[in-house]
Amino acid sequence: MPFQFQVHLDAELRRVVGDVEIAVPTPVLAELDLLADHDRNARAAAKLAKNYRTIEGHGSADDALLDLARDRRAQRGCDAGKGISAHRSSPARLKPYHVETLKAIALLGGTKEYVNLSSGELGKLVGVSQQSASQRILELIREGLVARDLATRRQRIRLTPRGGEVLRKEYADYQRIFEIKETLTISGAVASGLREGAFYMRQKGYKDQFRKKLWFEPYEGTLNLKIAGPDLAKLQILQESPGIEIAGFDAAGRTFGGAKCFLATVGHVDCAVIMPIRTHHTDVLEVISKHYLRGSLGLKDGDIVELIVSL
Repeated sequence: MPFQFQVHLDAELRRVVGDVEIAVPTPVLAELDLLADHDRNARAAAKLAKNYRTIEGHGSADDALLDLARDRRAQRGCDAGKGISAHRSSPARLKPYHVETLKAIALLGGTKEYVNLSSGELGKLVGVSQQSASQRILELIREGLVARDLATRRQRIRLTPRGGEVLRKEYADYQRIFEIKETLTISGAVASGLREGAFYMRQKGYKDQFRKKLWFEPYEGTLNLKIAGPDLAKLQILQESPGIEIAGFDAAGRTFGGAKCFLATVGHVDCAVIMPIRTHHTDVLEVISKHYLRGSLGLKDGDIVELIVSL
């Protein structure tokens, strides 16, 4: 039985009040997405979609709406209270067409802001039907890779930070294939840290390993470089490379985590990049050297420096 959405919209809009969340099956939300492409229904579809969360369901649209409208237990995630951006706690394996779709959105400017993009327009960009493009958007929303805003007359979409990370990983892979050899050049802006580097650099468990494996004893502090733009993909390469292992240890009643290092040079001064093993991805690169690098190179916050890293 085909979905009779004009009837459902009229009926459901009268019932959706306050913070009520109405759950609908994936096929229904896909149809709402198609409705949003038509000016006549855009406002109604946007208002209704704000109160919807996506779950998998089967059966006719009528049965699904009647059963699932009573289910308010699951929570949905939204982008700044405007768009739908719910994602799984453990993402499914991405398919090649997911990356292709993220790339198409990014090329329109969707990495930095929302872009107007209907399902039909996306379908033309990636060579699929409007229905298939709509389904791709829903899959990316469920994986937390894109956010959608239906508050205006047109559908607007952007990549989430997680979606941007997928493309950076893809870019890093291509750099490995075509560009990366024995060294990696990374540019970054000098930035002040939390001044914790001195504490860690003076720990005997680290100092002994630095002398043995890096052939120098570091100055008690780190030079922090904030990485941006295309160079973020190079951080991904470092994160996936083995480097020189610095083992963790216990001392003074606490545990000090492991790290990995890469020998490097900055301004013709020998140094090393140090990356904690158990840490969240960051856009800051920490550099150690036997010299006080800020003083030796006359650096101040905001200065751009080029780091040549040995892989």
